[in-house]
Amino acid sequence: MIEDIHTLAIPALIFDPATYFILDANQMFVDVYGYSLEELKQMHVVDLRPPEGKQDAIGLLESTRGNVLYSGESTHQKKNGEKIQAQVFGKRYFENNKEYYLVKVKLK
Repeated sequence: MIEDIHTLAIPALIFDPATYFILDANQMFVDVYGYSLEELKQMHVVDLRPPEGKQDAIGLLESTRGNVLYSGESTHQKKNGEKIQAQVFGKRYFENNKEYYLVKVKLK
């Protein structure tokens, strides 16, 4: 079962690896990145990267597709345009025969 991200003490989100759409995020993620939950649910996970990093993010997602775990550093961009450095931890889950990724973010 997917962890309840709303109980985690670090920014976290869940996304669909087939579409890259963000499905859910916890309040800490909302507070740090500046987007409302409703806005995040209309976004792809690569939209959290600055424009110059989006193509690299897509390549990374494609290259790690199917991995159970992922860890790496990346530059993210908040809603206000501020760039932040993040250590990202991802874990693949299956629930009701559907694949999801849980992503936890540790800010540097």
